[in-house]
Amino acid sequence: MGGRPRSGRFYLIVAGVVGVLAFVIGILIGRFAACDESGGGSQEGAFDRIIQDADPEISDILIERINNNNIRDNLRDLTKKPHIAGEQADFDLVTYLKDKLTGYGLDSVRVAPYQVLLSYPNGSDPNRAQLLNVTSGDVIFDSTTAESNISHLPGGELVYVNYGRVEDYDYLEHNYNVNVTEKIVIARYGRIFRGSKVDIAARHGAIGIIIYSDPADYTDPDDDRVFPDTVWLPGTAYRWPENETENPLPAIPAHCMGYDGAKPFLEALGGQVAPQDWTGRIKGLSYRIGPSVAKIRLSTHTYNSVRKAETVIAIVRGAVEPDRYVLMGNHRDAWVYGSIDPSSGTAVMMEVARVMAQLAKEGGVLVAPSCSAPGARRNTQYVKSLGARAVAYANIDIAVQGNYSLRALGTPLLYRSIFEAAKKVPNPNPDEVAANRRTVYDTWRASFPWEGQDLPRVGALGSGSDYAPMLQIVGITSVDFRYTYDSNKYKLGSYPLYHTEYETFKTMQGYLDRDFEYHRAVARVGAELVRSLADSLIIPFNVSDYAWGLELMEEQLDKEFGDMLRGNLSDYSNLAVAIKSFADDVKNFEMSAANINKKDPMAIRMVNDQLLLLEKAFLDPSGLPSRPLKKHLLFAENSNDIYAGSSFPGLVDLLFEIDLLEEPERSERWRKVEHHFSVLLNAIQSAGYTLRDVVNFVEETY
Repeated sequence: MGGRPRSGRFYLIVAGVVGVLAFVIGILIGRFAACDESGGGSQEGAFDRIIQDADPEISDILIERINNNNIRDNLRDLTKKPHIAGEQADFDLVTYLKDKLTGYGLDSVRVAPYQVLLSYPNGSDPNRAQLLNVTSGDVIFDSTTAESNISHLPGGELVYVNYGRVEDYDYLEHNYNVNVTEKIVIARYGRIFRGSKVDIAARHGAIGIIIYSDPADYTDPDDDRVFPDTVWLPGTAYRWPENETENPLPAIPAHCMGYDGAKPFLEALGGQVAPQDWTGRIKGLSYRIGPSVAKIRLSTHTYNSVRKAETVIAIVRGAVEPDRYVLMGNHRDAWVYGSIDPSSGTAVMMEVARVMAQLAKEGGVLVAPSCSAPGARRNTQYVKSLGARAVAYANIDIAVQGNYSLRALGTPLLYRSIFEAAKKVPNPNPDEVAANRRTVYDTWRASFPWEGQDLPRVGALGSGSDYAPMLQIVGITSVDFRYTYDSNKYKLGSYPLYHTEYETFKTMQGYLDRDFEYHRAVARVGAELVRSLADSLIIPFNVSDYAWGLELMEEQLDKEFGDMLRGNLSDYSNLAVAIKSFADDVKNFEMSAANINKKDPMAIRMVNDQLLLLEKAFLDPSGLPSRPLKKHLLFAENSNDIYAGSSFPGLVDLLFEIDLLEEPERSERWRKVEHHFSVLLNAIQSAGYTLRDVVNFVEETY
């Protein structure tokens, strides 16, 4: 940077979670503004540094220096071998990352080991699903592959359950009088998290589940080509096994396969013809409900093993407030090569770390543990140590899964920050630029508009990545972002090659991002986001968006459950009152913060403390009613689909199918609703208190 003096308010921490590069960039409060490089100088100079706001030139320099060729080279290195968590290839990546990050000149790069329970396939005895002759018991068809694993299961009838959602089982029972108790079910991949399909099947009495990817969900109806000719999923997709559910472990065997392998099993189904919206696109197949004519046998042999996992932690130290961290992260391990998930994110964050290290010697932290989503949710040791000091967490699990537009999930405090970052990044798509959409933000707003708002939409955070423990355990406000495909056009469960052996470097370069310009755009958004969070005198959290977010949540709750709640809770109207009071507190806080003395470092610190406490005010130490590890009362995954976020999640959990319960269970459930509702009201009130005058925050009532 040609001798530019060091600065930067916060640590920038780039962290990798269990198994893959969990990469967290943390910038301690200590801006990239001018300050004495030696750390010495006069007391007056030190004081000036504390009250100095961000240097606007840094933003442009940072964005300019992000290099797409470096990201391409990073991804090529990261995807040379399969690197499943706990295996040697993943540990080899730890060494590679440590060497690279050390070479960038970061202040500290360390590797922290820990132990984690993982599941692995049995290479000498692969899993299989078999069709058996009803009379002789002979095997008619054997799926023998190494796709997925659990334990041996004797022959049983097969039932088709569409996507395996709760509503699909309800539809079967109410419209076809089909019960899956003691049967094996077969479900299409997509719509909800795969682990939730297993859990829901077990809850409905199934003894096993086959999950397959239907061409209706992972191919183009107007294009018969599949990989390697395009990115659409072929019928023989290979899936690497994983154990990705919270305790307790899965209660029934589960086996995954491609649609070529699933066809014989679906052909064996008898019974009534499935409804039109349950019909996939396997050629020559008439989709039926079942049960099957032939018997089905699942034989799976996955074993559990406690393995060492390693987290790579790299730090760039902030000059002014090094006790506060801005974090950027993801996981390091992959199901196979992982060129999309997660290595595209890892490659991007490596480049952000390189440029950050160049620009400022006052830092950030990079953390890289060793498991995919399981590690993300279980790696609580480092999360707890970061919680009291973290400003925010930016998650880049996947950087590029398509080249249509940016998309983001997050909590309201970060809406405006990521909008502003995206506005500064040039559009990587020449066609969009020609249409006068010159920035990433312009395309995002046009592609995924927020209904009723002149804004791009930000979705709610579920539990599918490394942000989950950050938000749920210690209340670190978080955002997840990536470039994605056109989900308005392609109604896919995920990108077509998700977690398959076809996720290679050649796939990424050949079909998704030839010149790595979309990777560079994501890196630029991420770098500018964490820079603004670290560099700004007042943390750029927009508290009014939290008030707006609560209003939207209340509207949605009332739309879905309002009549029911009004009929059973005498104080239901108090929710709207509490949200209105919170909005008043927000308005007063913003007026006060706008008029603070910015020459007073303690006044600045006080306001920033209030901003940091707001997200944490919505945590309940006891957790949600049926999920004690989920402590955020406003944002958590849907209990029937952990990839999907749910607002007022504890309340929605309790109200789910409450009208189907018999007495006295229904009354007991309503008692729990009443209690949790009071917890919600108290949390919203307490959150408002964090924004009030630090002395006069309690109202007198008579």
